[in-house]
Amino acid sequence: MLEGYLQRLFEKHKPAIKLSDNEMEILTLIYSGLDFASIENIAGMSTDELNSYYDRLVDSGLAKVVKIRKEIELTPHGVSMVDKISKR
Repeated sequence: MLEGYLQRLFEKHKPAIKLSDNEMEILTLIYSGLDFASIENIAGMSTDELNSYYDRLVDSGLAKVVKIRKEIELTPHGVSMVDKISKR
């Protein structure tokens, strides 16, 4: 009960976050339903740069993580498979 009270108290007195123009644009694009890749293209940002903005929005409580995108690269076996496929 005390923990809940303290959390509500901290949330109530949390300082207001000041957003940069880029952050406001990203927040609006997210609200519009655009995915990460679309926002990346529209905002003209690199993946790492957009990720840092996303981290700030999550850390500030304005957004939450709902899916983590996996980045993969082919193993030598995968490259061999693609080579076989392309020779068909």
